[in-house]
Amino acid sequence: MNGNRGGTCVFIHQYLNKYVFDVDVSIADQVWFKLKCIPGVLFGACYVPPSDSIYFSYAQLSSIQEKIKTNACSNGCILIGDLNARLGVSVRELPDRVAVSHFSYPVVPDPIQTPNDNATALLGICAEEQMLVINNMQTPDMHFTSKKTFRKGRVWTSELDTCFVSYRLVKFIKYFDVIHDESLPSDHAPITITLQPPSPCLDTLRSRAGDLGKHGAECNLKIIPNNSLVKRPLHLHNVDCDMFVSKLNEQDTQININANVDLDASQLSNTLYDLAYTSRTRGTIADGVVGAEQGRWDRILGEDDQSKLWQAINWRGEITDVHSVEESKPTDEIFKVHFEGIFNPPNADNPDPSELHTNVTIPVLDELIKPDEIISQIRKLKPNKASGPDGLPPGLFKLLPAEWIIFITALFNNLFLSGSYPDCWTSAKLFTVFKRGSKVVPGNYRGINVINSLAKLYDMILSARLSQWFIPYREQAGSQVGRGCIEHIVTLRLLMDVARRKKLKLFITFVDFSKAYDSVPRYNLFLTLKRMGCGMTMLMALIAMYKCTNSIIGTATIAATVGVRQGSPTSCILFVLYVNVMIQMIKQGCPVDGFLTWLHIMVLMDDTILLSTTKKGMKHKLKIMYDYCNSHGMIINNDKTKFMVVNGSIDDKEPLIYNNNVINYCKQYIYLGSPFTDDGSPSTAIKIHASNKMCHALKFISFVNKNNDVPFVVKKKIFDAALMSAMLYGCESWLNGDLKPVEKLYKWCIKQLLGVRKTTNNDACLLELGLPPCEHWSKLSKGSFLQRCGLKES
Repeated sequence: MNGNRGGTCVFIHQYLNKYVFDVDVSIADQVWFKLKCIPGVLFGACYVPPSDSIYFSYAQLSSIQEKIKTNACSNGCILIGDLNARLGVSVRELPDRVAVSHFSYPVVPDPIQTPNDNATALLGICAEEQMLVINNMQTPDMHFTSKKTFRKGRVWTSELDTCFVSYRLVKFIKYFDVIHDESLPSDHAPITITLQPPSPCLDTLRSRAGDLGKHGAECNLKIIPNNSLVKRPLHLHNVDCDMFVSKLNEQDTQININANVDLDASQLSNTLYDLAYTSRTRGTIADGVVGAEQGRWDRILGEDDQSKLWQAINWRGEITDVHSVEESKPTDEIFKVHFEGIFNPPNADNPDPSELHTNVTIPVLDELIKPDEIISQIRKLKPNKASGPDGLPPGLFKLLPAEWIIFITALFNNLFLSGSYPDCWTSAKLFTVFKRGSKVVPGNYRGINVINSLAKLYDMILSARLSQWFIPYREQAGSQVGRGCIEHIVTLRLLMDVARRKKLKLFITFVDFSKAYDSVPRYNLFLTLKRMGCGMTMLMALIAMYKCTNSIIGTATIAATVGVRQGSPTSCILFVLYVNVMIQMIKQGCPVDGFLTWLHIMVLMDDTILLSTTKKGMKHKLKIMYDYCNSHGMIINNDKTKFMVVNGSIDDKEPLIYNNNVINYCKQYIYLGSPFTDDGSPSTAIKIHASNKMCHALKFISFVNKNNDVPFVVKKKIFDAALMSAMLYGCESWLNGDLKPVEKLYKWCIKQLLGVRKTTNNDACLLELGLPPCEHWSKLSKGSFLQRCGLKES
């Protein structure tokens, strides 16, 4: 604590001393700790100076975000203190931003309209980490009334002291109060908060202890070496390419077309692996560390993908491998149980698709695979992508001489014409990527499969043929060359802007499917292919591919009976083909709809929105969508599916109900990573976008503070990555909206990049770096987008 300003000091009651652990006082004015009696909850007591104070630094706010983000085994966080955050009426937007509907803030003691800088940053952290403000919160059961917490003399003037709580912990808050006592020697009012954690159930504890003991015994009995399931991955930068090519030329590449395909595929993979393994350069860094032979700054400067570069900076501001293992993950066995429940639903009906036959022959689908097709797909392989169970990096195939291409062509044709698929290709390595929430909950991880490199090459050829044969409706932008998220974001923004300006009603339903890719019934998928006229050879090849699909995570193997195959290049086009029926049903079942004319639906893979100019029309379209889901095995998540209306009345905002399915109204929604609001205003959306991206600005600040020795050119590259992949995402759709919130964020980061004070002149900072205002980048992105759409001459 500094006697000339505020600070932080935490007193612990004597009977709680023995429960306190993991205390962190390494950050000035911040005390972080945990209690053994409330497991997994992080407590923080913090002081943040006012943003106009000479003691203020954004590093203090970035440290708060860092602690919350990196809290291992987190069941949530409780943050309290003098944060000098004047939230004002903006706190009322927080429940919508956190996507919870049963919390509200009916009374705000400090009713300022615009939050200060501290509040803006903390609201951004709350939106990212799903935290709520306890001050003045009303829940279905309680109302935590609050008061102003700062006084000048005897007049209470503002609310600066705040308590933030993870939304899943709100139910354990039993009491909250702000005490106005002028006899206290302080100009701040004390805040009291009472927690009542759930009482432990002895039977539940016994059951969990038994399960843990049983699990430990099983693990001891079933230890399987990793190399029995997957090979040690090779990396292209560790292979002497000239030596590898020389050894390839010495090998015999004769193949017997009538030979066993399993044996041929296995021998080919093993031969390539052995040759690559024996061609490794000596004295290199051990396998498994991507780019470890380079310095950390060289790795950054050599990275062209800005999005990947930004992901490689963790929330501590440290440079890591994007695929680095998270601490405190569930065990492989827990993941196995979780994913088996997804990949093998108990009530799934799985008829044998091999009974499907057709006499149709489509040359573009069914003709022999040519060497040119293989060469074309090899060129598209990304050399440094992760390898599958075979351990082969995709870049090795770029080194193969012509004889080996002929060898692979013969093998692929043998598979394709015979409707076979090698057993060694049926397994894929399953990686788990943390999304958000508690790190010990397996449902908070997304599964990503990586199949064998040779199998991937074969699947890429089938995918290219399917894409050439099948063109989805224009409403589908997924898996289409030159199209993507931005196209749909711009389209929706323009429609809402037209409705707003012309005073027209526009109903928008944001549909969320539950585990869309993993729930597709495979028999229905192949039946759809047959009905669309797919050629017999292609159909049989795809059915053979899906006959057996396994995922390997650690030492556990998971079989899948439903869903498109994870990690396969054909998965995207097959899913697009499957949901194309839904688009067809809606287009055929709905008449012209006002100013929307024939535009009833927009889809990007499974991200779907329904559009209508009337509530009756929206209900009709929802009926068609539910009918499609019932007949095609898809499930709509009603809790996450929301609707909004531009220029709607009170009656228009009543929930949509169909067959006991209730879809609630929302004032704002994040669609494809970009916010949309029911007022249809781009300026409102930009304001929310800037607040949501505050966490990325704080992440950049953490990077700068943790890497004081970093060369400026590296800082600049990280700044560009943060700017283009996060802060300006979706700026093509901002029309003529007010850019001030994003401009403010932009200038904050520029000053951190230069290491100057917050009060430094903005224009001087831009001139120093030779950078234009934020508006320039927005116009540049809009022009580039219009050029891609063919709407602007070069």
